[in-house]
Amino acid sequence: AIVFVGGPGMFSLVDDEKMEAAAKAFHKAGKLVAAICVAPVILGSAGMLKGVEATAWNGVLDKIREKGAKVVKEPVVVSGKIITANGPSAAKGFAQAIVSALSQQEQASEQ
Repeated sequence: AIVFVGGPGMFSLVDDEKMEAAAKAFHKAGKLVAAICVAPVILGSAGMLKGVEATAWNGVLDKIREKGAKVVKEPVVVSGKIITANGPSAAKGFAQAIVSALSQQEQASEQ
């Protein structure tokens, strides 16, 4: 899995090609990709949110919508192997969704 965290420092990285490349590589490999707060913009810029339900911090919802996301105003949104969350108040639910997805992935690989 790869997890992109948000916060004010992330604004300088949301258009970083290395971040986008990392997100694409994990997604292409069938791995879990998660982003919270501002960070879902990275997934949108990487082309991963086209037609996908997702959420983000209110200040960047238009950016992910412009990248093709189906914006859902929920704290945490799980769309297959993509998990997005809208900010610090959703951190616990975001973490729980990641742990749940990783547990399911582990169980599937054991079978």
